[in-house]
Amino acid sequence: MWEEPDQPTSTFVWQKKLEKHGLKNLSRKELEALNRRKQQENMIELEKLKKRRQEREHARQQHEDDMCLMQRSKEAAQFDEWQRQEECFHLEQAKLRSKIRIQDGRAKPIDLLAQYISEKSLEESIEMQMHEPYHYLNGLGLDDFEDLLADIRVYNELEKCQNADYWSDLTIIVEDELQKLRKAEAEKQRMAPGRREGIHQSVAKDVTQIFKGKSSSQLEELKRKIEDKIASPQDGLDIGYWESLLSQLKAHMARARLRDRHQENLRNKLELLKQEQEMNIKKEELDEQEAGPSGAGPSRKDEPVDETSRDSSSHSGNEQVKDEENAENDLLHECFELYLKGGYEPKLFSEKDLDPSVELTTEEKIEEDLDQLRQKVLGINQEDDALSKDELILRKEAKRGMN
Repeated sequence: MWEEPDQPTSTFVWQKKLEKHGLKNLSRKELEALNRRKQQENMIELEKLKKRRQEREHARQQHEDDMCLMQRSKEAAQFDEWQRQEECFHLEQAKLRSKIRIQDGRAKPIDLLAQYISEKSLEESIEMQMHEPYHYLNGLGLDDFEDLLADIRVYNELEKCQNADYWSDLTIIVEDELQKLRKAEAEKQRMAPGRREGIHQSVAKDVTQIFKGKSSSQLEELKRKIEDKIASPQDGLDIGYWESLLSQLKAHMARARLRDRHQENLRNKLELLKQEQEMNIKKEELDEQEAGPSGAGPSRKDEPVDETSRDSSSHSGNEQVKDEENAENDLLHECFELYLKGGYEPKLFSEKDLDPSVELTTEEKIEEDLDQLRQKVLGINQEDDALSKDELILRKEAKRGMN
């Protein structure tokens, strides 16, 4: 059945298979070439299969990586949303605590400062914003200012810097007040005798008078001049004095910006009041027009209109115009009443209306008396008020440099 090979070591040839495929008459060399070609084709096919398997594995790995990245992105987005909700919750809780403290009459300074910029109804916002926000800092102590500074940082972080300029100006003012109180405390305890830090108290009053009443643009120009003087020092220039002066100037600039913001808010509130009043007037007119035909009745349709009715209609039209003008005047009068009711401005008197025995006091005299009282409370000796020759020269230099 099987054909024996000529030599024991010769290659086996499957004659039946060759006969079946019609390759029986091929020579040995042709068969070997055919086998080599088939082997090459098989190798190529195996390489293709291996490559496709690697591509499938790579695609599967890429898909798994993409799914893992997508899952991490979803988790990160969910975490950010949870963090945002948590911050909103803390902010709302802080506002709620502030509202409760204000209603109970135990408001902290941060409560009033935060309420100044909060979204409130028109009546509440008008009553709360009749004076600048930095007036809430009057009468605070060293510990109060330190707590307020920490509260301002917390509010600024919770609000995501939504009112960054407002909180930044308040931070500058609070830090300036803290510096003043710490300096006064150091002078009280005599921690550094014989050493002058910053500006002498008597010179500081003159500096305050120079800064007082200037706009933010004028203070900005003054700041630029002081910075130029510090950047190019000259012989005998007191750098500590000018740096202390610059720190005070920044606080005055912050107050000026808050004052400008306050005036803008008042103008906006007045405009809102006018718009609300106009809307109420238009609503009343529409109600009267809708109620007019229904209340007249069908029997009056064909009745002749006499001169008396015409006069009454024209008179009612004139009264309506007067009512609109009176409503606007009443609105302004109500604003002024709220302002006066809060006691934000003293009543103006003429010297003729005063009793002759009344002693008139100037603003400078009041400031001087208050300063002496502060020194007495802080325990500062009055002997320190006597200026030395160097301090007098320094005062003259300050006036000349600032003017």
